[in-house]
Amino acid sequence: MAWIEKFTSDSLDGQQYRRGTSIGIVRGKLKFMKFTARAAGGLYEPYQLKYPFYAAWEEELIKFNRAASKGINNAKQTAGLDWCLMITEIKLVETMRQGLVASISFALVALTVATGNVIQAVLASLTIGLIIINVLAVVAYNGWELGSAESVGVVVCVGFAVDYVVHLAAHFIHSKHSDRNTRVRESLRELGISIIGGSVTTVAATCVLFLTTLILFGKFAILVISTIVLSLLYSLGFFAALCHSLAPMSGLGDLASMYHGTKSLVLRVIKCFRRKGPDVLQTLEYGTQQDSNFQTPREDASSPLRD
Repeated sequence: MAWIEKFTSDSLDGQQYRRGTSIGIVRGKLKFMKFTARAAGGLYEPYQLKYPFYAAWEEELIKFNRAASKGINNAKQTAGLDWCLMITEIKLVETMRQGLVASISFALVALTVATGNVIQAVLASLTIGLIIINVLAVVAYNGWELGSAESVGVVVCVGFAVDYVVHLAAHFIHSKHSDRNTRVRESLRELGISIIGGSVTTVAATCVLFLTTLILFGKFAILVISTIVLSLLYSLGFFAALCHSLAPMSGLGDLASMYHGTKSLVLRVIKCFRRKGPDVLQTLEYGTQQDSNFQTPREDASSPLRD
C-alpha cells in the first residue's frame, strides 16, 4: 500500500491515474484499481462479431478471480457502450422476430377484412411472406449482420410489402366477372399502372437517403428499395399467377357466405331439437317409469344357480 501511495503522490503518471479515477484510495485503503486494454472490434459491429471478445474477457476474469487472493478476487470488466449496444442488439433481433410474426398476422387480418375472403387473404399473406424472405436474402447477400438497422428496417418493410398485394387481392375478389382469367386481366389493367407509378415515386423518394453520411440511412434505403422492387415483381407476377390458378371462386371462402351458412346450420339444428324435443322427453319419462316398476327377482335357495 505504501508504494501505491508514493506512486500516486510523487509520480506524475500516478497523479494522472488518481485524478482519472484509475486508482481509488479512501482513508488510506485501496478500494479499486482500473486497468485498460485494447481489443479488436468496432463500436457498431454486430453481436456475432463482438460476443467472442466479450466471452474471452469473461473467461479470463473468471480465471483471475479464482486465482486471486481475498480482497482482489472481485474483478469485473466493461467496455462501456460496446457491451450495451450488444445487449440492445440481441433484444432488437428478438423483437424483430416477434414484430415479423405480429405484423404478418395483422396483415392477414387486414387482408381478410379488405377482401372479405379467407382463402384470398391466405394467398396474399403467403406472397408477403415470400417478399420478406427475399428481403432477408438481400441482407445476407450484402454481407450485413443482423444489427439494429436491419432489425428495424425489415419490420418496417412489411408495410411496404402489403401495399401492392392487398389492392390486387381486393380488386380480384370484388370483380363481377365469373372466371379467373378475366378477373386477373381486369385487376392488372385497372391497378397495374397505379402500382408501377407508386413504386417509381417511392424508389425516387428513397434515393435521397443515399446522400446522407450515416450508414444507417443507406442500409434503410437499400432495404426499402429492395422491398418495393420485390413487391412489384411478386404482386404483378407471382400473385397474379397464383390468383389465376388457385384464387377462390363462386363465394368459396367468403366471410359473408361462411356467416350465412353457419347461421343457417345453427338455426336448422335448433329447429330440429325443438321438433323432436317433446318426443324425446316422453321417451325418457316412459323409460324412467319402467325402471321404477322393475324389480330384481329374489334368488331361491333351491335354485341350481345358487352355490
